[in-house]
Amino acid sequence: GPRNEAPTGPTATALTCGTAVIPLVGMAAFLCSGLSSRPLSTSREAVRCCPRTSTGVRCGPGPGPGRGGTGRGSGCGGVRGRSPKSVAIGGPVADDGWVDHQFASPEHRLYDAASHWYPEPPGDGPQRLIDAAVQCLVDGVDFPSLRILAGASPSDRNEQLKELLEAALDELDIPRPDPTSPWQQVIAGGRVTSRQPTDRIRFELRPADGSVGGHELLVYVNDVEVTRPGAGMGMDPFDVLIPDNRLVATVEPKRVPIARCECGVYGCGMTDATIVREGGAVHWDWLHEAPMDHGVTFDADEYDAEVARVAADHRWERPEDTTARLVLERVDRAKLAEQGLTVSWVAKDHADPDVFKVALFAGSDGYDSSEPGYQIFLRFPRGDRGPEQVASEVDAALRLPPGRWKATWHAIKQGADRPPPMASWRWRREHIG
Repeated sequence: GPRNEAPTGPTATALTCGTAVIPLVGMAAFLCSGLSSRPLSTSREAVRCCPRTSTGVRCGPGPGPGRGGTGRGSGCGGVRGRSPKSVAIGGPVADDGWVDHQFASPEHRLYDAASHWYPEPPGDGPQRLIDAAVQCLVDGVDFPSLRILAGASPSDRNEQLKELLEAALDELDIPRPDPTSPWQQVIAGGRVTSRQPTDRIRFELRPADGSVGGHELLVYVNDVEVTRPGAGMGMDPFDVLIPDNRLVATVEPKRVPIARCECGVYGCGMTDATIVREGGAVHWDWLHEAPMDHGVTFDADEYDAEVARVAADHRWERPEDTTARLVLERVDRAKLAEQGLTVSWVAKDHADPDVFKVALFAGSDGYDSSEPGYQIFLRFPRGDRGPEQVASEVDAALRLPPGRWKATWHAIKQGADRPPPMASWRWRREHIG
């Protein structure tokens, strides 16, 4: 029997079906389940628009196609609505397009739904949690607080629902979910284990849509591409693979961008993954626009081999891409930092394709700071020279004292008329926009 008294909460009259006690409030979801052991699915629709379109401004081109900075975008063109299709990773797809994931146990279903309530309740409401509680009753897991949670209404206060949730977890001897370890799962009896490495991953680099330009990194999990049902488009390889391979898994969890909005701008829409190595497994857990409703886990050796393979594959590169990669791999960031400089991006100059452009930044970009901020540009002729020649010239120039550069500068804040402190008479002001 239960070891804790059920807290005060919503009251529901219950019906009995076999060993399951189903609150009347939860009967609709129960009947929709078809009296089966599969998790319940609820229909969802996502409508998202570029935040810039609210002011009538389309997503415009950025400084360059991700060469150490932000990606370029041609614009969403307005509100974008779609019903996102989660892909079948370890489970069939329900009629509404969302994964019908076959968890190991009813307790795991409840734990997985509960994990979205820590540290704070989710923004998409409590329906998934209520469905998980109903499904536990369907599967014969029956405790007082679980019954009340299954009969709760999505309009109930989050504080009240979380109190019920924690009482139900206590009754089932299930620990509180740890938001820093989302790859953990609960098996029958409330024991916690880690997801097993049953998934496969593959990467593909290809040209991005013509209106965006550059390239994108597609991600296949169990042979199903996941950036499209996520934010909409794969990341530019310069934002993930170059100069550092951010996909490399370490024992410290790290957050890595996986997909961006179809307009090409990461931030307008985004899918991230928390990547962590645990023994012989690598776990991915989704943030923001998740392409599926659960994380995935890969064999560490297979994962490492695929990540190394895609990072070493440069066949997709155009000459300007190769030049950019060589520059970013060789630049002495510590030496630039001594002068108060950081690399923003490097790319072929869109105004003149025969010129290779390097963008640096100095000062503060915070508009709440009185310190001025500057963009600094250096240009190098490409002509018929190969990537190695151009990259060598750029590397040599950046190792010189900034006063010896022939550079241009642009103040990003109004009222900043003085040049950057490292400028010399060789520098000139450049007006943008």
